[in-house]
Amino acid sequence: MSEKPKIRVRRKAATETDTNTSTPRFKRKSTARAKPKPAATPTPTPASTKVEPLDLSAFEEDAFDLSMDEVFMDSVTRRYRVGDQVQGVVCGIQSDAVLVDINAKSEATLPVDDPTVFSMGDELEAKIVRMDGRGILLAQKIGKSADMSAYEVAYAEQVPVEGSVASSNKGGFAISFGATKGFCPMSQMTLGAVKPEEHIGQTYAFLITELKSSELIVSRRRLIERERAVQKDARLAELAVGMNLLGTILNVTQHGAFVDLNGVDGLIPKFIFSDISEDLSAGDEIEVQIKSIRDGKISLSAPSSNPWLKMGTEFQRGGTYTAKITKVKEFGFFAKLAPNLEGLLHRSNLSASEMEDLSIGKDVSVRVQDFDIEKKRIELQLGSGESTFENAPAKTLDDAFADVFAQFGFDETTPTQKRRIRKKK
Repeated sequence: MSEKPKIRVRRKAATETDTNTSTPRFKRKSTARAKPKPAATPTPTPASTKVEPLDLSAFEEDAFDLSMDEVFMDSVTRRYRVGDQVQGVVCGIQSDAVLVDINAKSEATLPVDDPTVFSMGDELEAKIVRMDGRGILLAQKIGKSADMSAYEVAYAEQVPVEGSVASSNKGGFAISFGATKGFCPMSQMTLGAVKPEEHIGQTYAFLITELKSSELIVSRRRLIERERAVQKDARLAELAVGMNLLGTILNVTQHGAFVDLNGVDGLIPKFIFSDISEDLSAGDEIEVQIKSIRDGKISLSAPSSNPWLKMGTEFQRGGTYTAKITKVKEFGFFAKLAPNLEGLLHRSNLSASEMEDLSIGKDVSVRVQDFDIEKKRIELQLGSGESTFENAPAKTLDDAFADVFAQFGFDETTPTQKRRIRKKK
């Protein structure tokens, strides 16, 4: 048999780019993503290329001022913001403002009505109401005739505003803020009972509770409560169980009477107050004793709650004292010697000119002619008159108060006296 011829295979010559020594028979279709092309290297600018001049319009006067505002705000706002309460020291006094050092990049300005009340080195507190390129503006309160933008800041930051009470009606008080009108509801004027006649014509600081286009709704009570809250801890530290104090009744509730102790409130429980509540109302002064202090709450008692116990000790027959006229009747004038302790200036002891001169609220000098603790009667004479006291108080006192009982249809003879009359018979 002849040999099979050998198959001759021609191989491709390897090149520099070939990495394999052999070529696969079948090529698999590649699914790999194409690699991103590298960023083109910027070509250097030829020396002959022209460069456009820099636009300097950003450095015009207005733009320059704005950039200074931004620089100032950036340096200040790192520490302070509008509305912050800050402490500082007076470092300069001007005609209508004082400069205050609050450890900022520059002094703050506090507008004031009377710079003469300030001295260099005085420490004060105020609120920041504006920060810009013009500087830092402070305010302790915003005065009358401020513009609406100032009232908007006062409303947002709860800065007090100053206004005058112009008039009152059943709903509340009309408040004048210069060209801007205001209204304070009756219950928001003060704590406790509100007596409108005491507030007409007064100038107070208020907090804005609602901002309308042409009117400010304000509250003085909220400001008082805020100030009392700040002072409460300091005032509580001054009080101790057993102390006797003179307080003012704020209001009477089903739990008893709440009494203002010059910054904090105390409660006379109902079972104690019910024994002394006759002729006591909101606004009256009363002597109290601290019974307990627990969790900031003060319980009170009234050791000298019966004002008639002062007769014969603090107020004696023949003594001269200062009293205030409280009522005018056909038979004479009632004058208050102490809280819930009133005597009668009978018309028979007064001249026509003296009666014309007496009016409600007037302080007068009076002499205690006689008193009866059991019947709760005090006979008074004007202190300038001569004493006509005789050592027969029962007859003289009954005669003095006869008109009072006759007006109300009462029989002057008490049940005790009737029993005594029957026994004598």
